[in-house]
Amino acid sequence: MNPLLRKQIRNAVGLKVDTEFQDFVAFLFGLACGQQFTAVKQKRDKGCDGILDGDTILAVYAPESHTLARFKKKLGDDYKSYTANWKKTHPGWMVVFNNELTAGMIQFIDGKHPGVRKMGLPEIVKMIEALPWSKIHRVGEYLGIPSELLLNDLIGQVVDDLIRNGEAGKSASQRPQAVYIEDKIAINFAPEEVQQATDRYYECLEYFEATEGIFREHSGMEVAALRSRICNDFNSLGGAFSQRFQGLLNQYCHAHPSDDLYHFAVIVLLTFFFEQCLIGAKAESERTC
Repeated sequence: MNPLLRKQIRNAVGLKVDTEFQDFVAFLFGLACGQQFTAVKQKRDKGCDGILDGDTILAVYAPESHTLARFKKKLGDDYKSYTANWKKTHPGWMVVFNNELTAGMIQFIDGKHPGVRKMGLPEIVKMIEALPWSKIHRVGEYLGIPSELLLNDLIGQVVDDLIRNGEAGKSASQRPQAVYIEDKIAINFAPEEVQQATDRYYECLEYFEATEGIFREHSGMEVAALRSRICNDFNSLGGAFSQRFQGLLNQYCHAHPSDDLYHFAVIVLLTFFFEQCLIGAKAESERTC
């Protein structure tokens, strides 16, 4: 995740307070942990803001402003309720805070419950970064972060992944379309595939300018190695163009089999290189390749 996107996520989470933050924590834990997390209604929760792994009670605290004294008062009261209602059956206790935990805060909750699990704002951001990109996108939508910023960052990760893997083995402003693209699609795809391929090209075109910007952040040698890798991988596959394109897609997404957003970012990258004449037969009208 690039620093700009990380900062936007951090700021958006930090601005959520009180019940809004509790709702977000329930959303995030449900997304990340699935059935291992149980949300609890905020009213009459008896000191429980959620249950993790069937044995850990969450104490979620997100004031508009905080001091150590207020933190101790709120978490001390929460711990009394937890002890009275949950501790015998749920021995784990976890504190989730919408800011950075200070040394005094950590000492206080450690003194209350040895082994307490702690999550401040930096840990929340790390939890989000560890999610599959399709789920990061859902978090971004929840927080109101522009989808273009999310997907541009993902395309950058795809480029980084392919460059890094190749070495190990050896905004969304619309850019004009290539004038030859319809001819190129027609000679590379079967007649029944042309419409779908054309629709896919125009869907991906929105992200080509951002893709070019991402390449400018890498050295010429890295980009050349990436182009060589994709070209060699494509040439090593058999079958019609659409089959070879799908083969590349499967190969580059093997580490993210159920991540739909990562899958789409790879499609954008491969479609970009298709337009740039790296893969596929050239049309007679091509003049820029």
